[in-house]
Amino acid sequence: INQIQSAFYIDSDVHDVVLYLKKGWIIRGQVVDGMHRPIPDAILSMRLEFKASSSRLSSTVIPGKAITQENGQFILYGQMENTNPFASLQLTASHAIYKSTSTEISFPQSGQEIEGLVFVMPQQLNV
Repeated sequence: INQIQSAFYIDSDVHDVVLYLKKGWIIRGQVVDGMHRPIPDAILSMRLEFKASSSRLSSTVIPGKAITQENGQFILYGQMENTNPFASLQLTASHAIYKSTSTEISFPQSGQEIEGLVFVMPQQLNV
């Protein structure tokens, strides 16, 4: 009998299935204001940036976001593997009352952990 279990197709005649999963990457950091006070509830998002040809840049949104805690700290988890040597990761911090800010880093490798990334959002919006 064929059945669906946990989003995998399982055939009752198949035994000893082994799945190999690659370890994702992690980015940890903090979002602060111009006085270096933590900003809670900031949203961190990710874009993959890469050269599609010798002169044209391309980008795509990477699923997954993080929201900063009361102390402004965040953790982003990524599962996407990069095979383009010219790719980078653009991280954007946004908040309802601050002007958004972005930074670009080398695209993380599988299993890599990046720590200590700090976003400074010095300018409050007129709300």
